[in-house]
Amino acid sequence: MTDPTQIPLDDTDLDAWFPRDDVVPAPEPEPEHGVYPGFGRQKRHASRGPSTKNPHALARIGESLTKRILAKFGATLSKSPVHQIVTDGGIFTQSTNVDFVGSILAGEFARSMICDAKAWSSGTFPLTRVSDKERGYFNRGARARQLCVLSLVVWPKLCSNYGAGGVDVVYLVPWQRWLEIERELTARAKGNYKGKSLRRRDFDLLAGCAVRRESRRWTLEAGHWLTEVVR
Repeated sequence: MTDPTQIPLDDTDLDAWFPRDDVVPAPEPEPEHGVYPGFGRQKRHASRGPSTKNPHALARIGESLTKRILAKFGATLSKSPVHQIVTDGGIFTQSTNVDFVGSILAGEFARSMICDAKAWSSGTFPLTRVSDKERGYFNRGARARQLCVLSLVVWPKLCSNYGAGGVDVVYLVPWQRWLEIERELTARAKGNYKGKSLRRRDFDLLAGCAVRRESRRWTLEAGHWLTEVVR
């Protein structure tokens, strides 16, 4: 049986699972890696992704990576539907849930799951990045015993590649665990730091949640909570 913490990402099966219109424009891979998994083959003459931050592009890359990684661990996710609201001021859209809804295989059964992806490329992650509406969706899901996951897709603080190839770690954080982290951050407040953001020095609070890119594989760190779900 394949070790669930060591699952290769290659472009052949991912291309079959995900239509091309669902793929973020691909960053070029690093020359030494050749092909970045899941994004198709690229020419070698342009090896890096964008060197500047584009919040909308980062958000889409974060969503795409989150969906692909979770798919390899048995999750079937789709974008949450939106409702159109017609007003005198025009037509607006309203979300119905966090980014993704679906399920994940837990042994012989499928467990209902929701997931929201956040791109993180700055020095800190303000807790307000998780909006009140998203918190409401997560709390509702938790009451319904859904698996609720916040995905933090992290670029290094000093980074020259803000494409998908620049991401070396994704933290998949269960919602109840995230609430505990927020309480711990409040306890760490001191001086100018008010506990209102997650700093890179606080990565210790995310222990057991990391999925790290190692060559052409995304690997669950030792003791990752997801191992207990998918085994």
